[in-house]
Amino acid sequence: MGCVKELTKIVGGGLSQDNHNLLLKTLLKHDEELIADESHCSLILSEFGDKPSSKGLQIIQGLLEVVTSEHISLHLKVPIQYILIGITNTSVLLNLLPLANSIFVKIASLKPDAKLDVPSSLSLYYILLCFTPTTSGVLETEAGWDVFIKAINCSAAVLNLHKEIVSPQSILMDQVMSRKFFTSIATEEVQARLWSILISRVAESENPYEAAQLRKGLRKVSLDAGVIITKIESLQLSTKATSIRAAQAKRIKQKVQKDQENNLLSWKKLGLMLETIGVMASLGRPWLLVGPLCQCLHQTFTKDLVITEIVQQQLLSALLHLLQKSMAEKGEDISKDVQLNVELIVQCIRSSASPDTHRRALLVLAIAAKIFPDVVMHNMMSIFTFMGTSLLRRDDSYSFQVIHQTIQSIVPTLIKCEKKEKLQVKLAQVCQVFVDALPDLPEHRRLPLFTQLATTIDVEQNLWLLVALMCDIHVIKGTANEASMPKDEERKGVPQNVQFALMLTSQFSGVTQVHACCKLMEYIINLPEEKEEEGTQEVDDIINWKIHSTKQLCHFKYTCIGFMSHLLSSESFIGQVCDKPEGLDGELQELYQQLLEKTMCFLRTVNELCDANKEKPSGKFWSSLQRKVISVLDGINAVLPPSMLLKVVGGLMKSPLPAVRCRAIELLCAKLQPNANFFRAENVEDLLPFVDILQKIGFPSEELVETRQTSLYGLQLLTKFLSAHVDAKVLEPVLNLSIRMVCWGNVPDRVVTQALLVVAESVAALKAIVVPRLSRLLPAILKVLSENQEADYRLLAALTAIHKLVENVPQFLSPYLTPLVCCVCRLCVLKEDPASKESRLQIRLAAVRDLLSEHIEPRIFIPCLTQAYEKLAENDIPAIQFLLAIAENLISRTDSKALTVHMPVLLNLFSKTLEIRTQKGDSEVIIKVETSIISTMVRLLLRLNEHDNMAIFNSLQRWAVDSSDDNPTRLITFYRFADQLVGTLKVLFIKAKLADSLYSHAVAMLERNNSLNHHSTIFGSDEDAEKKSSVLISVILDTLTKVFTYDSVSFINQERFKMMVKPLIDQLENKHGGEEAYKDRVSNHLMPCVIKFTVATADDSLWKELNSEILKRVRNEDDTPVILAALTTFEGLVDSLGEDYLQPLLADTMPYITEVLENVDDDVEEASRNVFSKMESILGDNLRAYLNE
Repeated sequence: MGCVKELTKIVGGGLSQDNHNLLLKTLLKHDEELIADESHCSLILSEFGDKPSSKGLQIIQGLLEVVTSEHISLHLKVPIQYILIGITNTSVLLNLLPLANSIFVKIASLKPDAKLDVPSSLSLYYILLCFTPTTSGVLETEAGWDVFIKAINCSAAVLNLHKEIVSPQSILMDQVMSRKFFTSIATEEVQARLWSILISRVAESENPYEAAQLRKGLRKVSLDAGVIITKIESLQLSTKATSIRAAQAKRIKQKVQKDQENNLLSWKKLGLMLETIGVMASLGRPWLLVGPLCQCLHQTFTKDLVITEIVQQQLLSALLHLLQKSMAEKGEDISKDVQLNVELIVQCIRSSASPDTHRRALLVLAIAAKIFPDVVMHNMMSIFTFMGTSLLRRDDSYSFQVIHQTIQSIVPTLIKCEKKEKLQVKLAQVCQVFVDALPDLPEHRRLPLFTQLATTIDVEQNLWLLVALMCDIHVIKGTANEASMPKDEERKGVPQNVQFALMLTSQFSGVTQVHACCKLMEYIINLPEEKEEEGTQEVDDIINWKIHSTKQLCHFKYTCIGFMSHLLSSESFIGQVCDKPEGLDGELQELYQQLLEKTMCFLRTVNELCDANKEKPSGKFWSSLQRKVISVLDGINAVLPPSMLLKVVGGLMKSPLPAVRCRAIELLCAKLQPNANFFRAENVEDLLPFVDILQKIGFPSEELVETRQTSLYGLQLLTKFLSAHVDAKVLEPVLNLSIRMVCWGNVPDRVVTQALLVVAESVAALKAIVVPRLSRLLPAILKVLSENQEADYRLLAALTAIHKLVENVPQFLSPYLTPLVCCVCRLCVLKEDPASKESRLQIRLAAVRDLLSEHIEPRIFIPCLTQAYEKLAENDIPAIQFLLAIAENLISRTDSKALTVHMPVLLNLFSKTLEIRTQKGDSEVIIKVETSIISTMVRLLLRLNEHDNMAIFNSLQRWAVDSSDDNPTRLITFYRFADQLVGTLKVLFIKAKLADSLYSHAVAMLERNNSLNHHSTIFGSDEDAEKKSSVLISVILDTLTKVFTYDSVSFINQERFKMMVKPLIDQLENKHGGEEAYKDRVSNHLMPCVIKFTVATADDSLWKELNSEILKRVRNEDDTPVILAALTTFEGLVDSLGEDYLQPLLADTMPYITEVLENVDDDVEEASRNVFSKMESILGDNLRAYLNE
């Protein structure tokens, strides 16, 4: 700084004394800053450049004169240039331009790889630093433009700046390559020249670093579209035709090659322009560029260039950018301003194999659809067909983003422009592209893509299209894979395409899903049963049925119905419906009603086809489809809450289609079933209107029988449910209607049957209110029971009504009890089938019988039973056994004291019934009836005391014995009664002394009815009398067998033994009834009786006489059957009593055995040997010694 002070005293040079002092004083003023940082000097001088004072400018000018002087060494000029760089002034830069030109001359003269000297390098470096936005006006001068161009073109690193070697180009680019610099250029012409120079330089540069730096500069330029159009036209992209005739072949080849090289360079320049356009921040009138760029795109199809694909992609990107900017500035209505060739864009898609080109073209078309919808629609299928065959199969986010944008742009335009009647066909064609590509789509991209597609095509109206096409593609692919039949699907589960369709539909609301089902069901209903002939098929359809077979058509229906079945039963659907937003009830109700109605119509058609094809091979298919349709109905029914179900069913019942009305009632009936537990008390108000609705449907004769029957069934269930929640009078009209229908004569059987069931439920609900109507109702029911019905269902319904009447109003049925009992008993006989399992009708008959005996008072019921017996005894003998079963049940249920009161009436009934054998003969039916009578009487005696038992038994014995001369048949009845009574009372029969009087009479009967003693029987001497006599003897023997069996009180003493032994053993020679009856009597009745008699005697001293009486018969050589009978009886005693019997009687027995062993009859000899062997085995001794004596 001391030097500076001395300099203030020197005057000379280019500075005047004043300027000199001013400069030096200023430097001294900032001495501290200069000492700390020498670069601060330029800042000090910049103050002079900023001040308009003449002295400051003179100082600057003086310094510039020093720098530009030719007589001053360059190394002295450089420091001055350094301190002048802070002055951003156009005049300063203009003064420095000659110096820059002189340095560029030096550079031009340098040898390769040589470097400029440091002073020259620094001097040029400082000059280039002066190119700033403030000095951009210098480019409008020829000198400024010349230096600028020389610096731009000088990319060689020739400047030696001490620490680094750089190029003039890089220094200049660092200075000027900014948006601020380009915007500071005043004229568009200069901007265009600069833009063009940069593009040419980048295109021609072989240095990647240089090109990259220049590209950065290009991105800062902002131009008007008109300027850019001029530059594009100047490229001359279309080559001129070469005259082959005018030149030699070699020259022509060289020129063509040169033209191709120039043309390639032009295309590169165009690519750089397009790149600049894409990032240009402020592009004026962008819509003007669309047309020229389309022309350039057209030129690419005529060229076979290496970079054609890249240029096409750049052109498409630029077009996309221009269209977006144009729409942002002027809105979507720019069709008049934009000259876009849509066909050209589509041609890019068709001709290119590059995915990048495809994506860019689709993005352009997506925007073009908004500007030129008609033109894009004309090429729509070309666009989507390409998308399906190429872009959809790529797994990258950008490709699918392009697809999404294309769908969002083109499809809404299609919906907007296409006619309504053809819209679905067009949408189906678009969707078909995506569905065909579904197997090739990456799994993680399928659902988002199809969800957006469905949303774009108006999911509310057209979701069903996607579902139908997915089902169709499954049918086609499945047929090819031989896995297309319903039985295969039932075995393998839900097909993959259908699973995806279910996933897709679950992405939308429950309302949307139900709406899709409605549309799909409507489409299925309109399909023919079989494939139609070529001429009759509709041309416009979402599916081309011409390429399908009848089998595929049927399978399509099955697959669609299966889809709906799975959807309606899926957890996601049920959850969405249950969690629906408020306010959607009305819409859902309407949709459910539509879906139910359509499904019911289709089910009716399928049912008819099932019946028609039952015996055909296709019958199995229709049966499978029928099950699927029913599952759809069940699925709908399952998700409906009670209130909505009632609204939907109510709406369906108003349908003009009988099948729909009938099916709607069936749905209501399914929910009214007792085990459904669907409706609650809060639903009663909503259910009440259905009482009138069902009555109106069930009553008129013009309604179908099936519908009437179903409505009455619904009325039955509804009555049962409402009876617990409403006043009985509300249901009174139901009873009145059902009674009228039962009483009318022209009502179909099925309707009458159901009306009877309604009566039954009404009776259960109304109880006493029914009483005034019994006079009309019961005769009608009894008429039904009296008629000979082929089917059981009507009888079952009538019995159900009777069951309810007896259960609820038994006190008021007395006038009808007798015919009612007769009808029930007759039906029991008619419907009895022991060989088969008990039917519902038989169970109901048994229940009615039990209920009658339980609920009707004995004082009323017993006389009715007597009257019923009298009627049945005339022509319905088999029914009497069921009448007696009722009586037996009544006796079992009646209190003992009350039973005693009603004893006379009961005995009167039995006195009449016991005469049945006498009056009607002894047929098998009579025997069954008599068995029932005896069983009932025994039941009565079990309920009475001992005194009454003795009285009744003795009176019955007198009844039989006293009239034995006139009515000996009564003895059979009496002894059958005695047989069963002994079997029931056992030892009590003996203790009650009932056996005393019976015993002596039995002995007398055995003597009287023995052919050994009398030629005739008590019944007479003819064959029939002998048969009756044989029956009587068998019954007496059975009765005695049971008396002897239960004799644990020593009833058989010596006296009774003596009384019985001979008449009993004499029965071995009783031949009444014939040989077969004789053998049966001996084996099954006499021998068991003798054995039990012997056991009851329990005295071996008495056994001797018994044994002797038996063995005497073996000496009857003239009667082999008697010998065999005696041996069999003896053998039975030996088997039963064993050694206890043989040991004391062996000596008396052996003579008879020895004698009979010598019998000449083979059967006798064999039987005697068997007896002898058995005796030896029992005694364990060798009895041969007895034979030798």
